Amino acid sequence: MIRLYIIPGSNPSVAAELMLERKGIDYRRRDLIPAVHIAIVRALGFPGRTVPALKSDGRRVQGSRAIARFLDELKPEPSLFPAEPARRAAVEKAERWGDEELQSVPRRLAWFALRRWRDRSTLKEFLGDYRLGVPTSFAVATMAPIAWV
Repeated sequence: MIRLYIIPGSNPSVAAELMLERKGIDYRRRDLIPAVHIAIVRALGFPGRTVPALKSDGRRVQGSRAIARFLDELKPEPSLFPAEPARRAAVEKAERWGDEELQSVPRRLAWFALRRWRDRSTLKEFLGDYRLGVPTSFAVATMAPIAWV
């Protein structure tokens, strides 16, 4: 069974989950608390500090780009990439740009917003579908201090 580790609101985490669904691959999702996730993925034996992180039969894969390639290796059809080399190269270029350039912007905005979020009720609603291993009210109450750290 594949285990997918994510944090709420992470676009790359959503992308990894959608890849697994497109492939029709069964998996279990483990929701982690932002910032705390760094220690958890390291304790689980992943080399980096980021999510999404995927574990399958002892193999550990981190990052949506690496996960896409791993899933295509694991189950070639349906492919996550175009077969035509020029189209695939364009997709990989866009993927690299999204990962290396664009991703830092929403990440910084999210941490900035979490530090200044006044109405915690919307945050509780946002976390409603996630299972963080702690009560949602605790996660909401600790989100601002975690963001500051």
